[in-house]
Amino acid sequence: MVSVPRVVIAAPGSGHGKTSVVTGLLGALRQRGLTVSPHKVGPDYIDPGYHALAAGRPGRNLDPWLVGEDQIVPMFTHGAGTPAPADIAIVEGVMGLFDGASGRGDFASTAHVARLLGASRMADMMLTGRVLDAAEAERAGLVHYLTPQGEAKSKAGELAAKVAAMAPLTILGVLHALPRIQDMSEADGLFVESLMVALSMTGSEAEARLADFAAKRAVKVTPPFES
Repeated sequence: MVSVPRVVIAAPGSGHGKTSVVTGLLGALRQRGLTVSPHKVGPDYIDPGYHALAAGRPGRNLDPWLVGEDQIVPMFTHGAGTPAPADIAIVEGVMGLFDGASGRGDFASTAHVARLLGASRMADMMLTGRVLDAAEAERAGLVHYLTPQGEAKSKAGELAAKVAAMAPLTILGVLHALPRIQDMSEADGLFVESLMVALSMTGSEAEARLADFAAKRAVKVTPPFES
C-alpha cells in the first residue's frame, strides 16, 4: 500500500465549491514545494483538468462503477506514484457525500471511495502508529489476495497462468495502452481505445471467444456490485 497521506474533500451536494477548494489546495500545496496527486471520484473529465493545471500532473478519476471496487486502490496507487511519488493526495468527491449509483446504496459515492482508499484508516495509522496485518489489509480492500504462509508463490503462479492464457494483444492493451489513455486528450484516448479493440479482435483467440458468446457458451460477466 502506498503510504502517501490522503485527504477526501466532500460536500452535501453539487455546486457547494468542492472543485474550488480542491484546486486551491492543490495550488497552495504545490507552491509550498510539495508534490501533490489530484484525484476525482466519478467519471468527470472537466474537474480533473482544473486539478492538473493546479497540481502540475494529471488528475486521475476513481470510479468503482466503471472499473470495479478492486481497481480503485491500484488506480490510486498508480496516480500517486506517477510520474513521481507524491507527498500528499487530494481526492475531490462527487455530488453529495452519499450520492452514488441509483438503487445501489452509496455504491460509487464519495463515501464509498473514501472507504476503499482507507482514508480514515490512514489517519488512524498515522496518528496512533497502528499497523495492519495481512488479514486486516485484505478485509479493508488494501490487498487483493490473502494466502497461507508459504503459498504465495503458488498463488502467484496460478494468477500468472490465467493471465498467460489471455490473448497477447489483450494483455498488451491492458498493460501498456490503458494506463496511457488517461494521460491523453479525449479524442486521442478514444482513438487509441478503438484501435486496441480492433487489434484485439483480429486474433484466433478473439474469434473463438466471439463464437462462444454467439453460441451463449461464454462465462457471464456480472457487474461489480453483484460479485
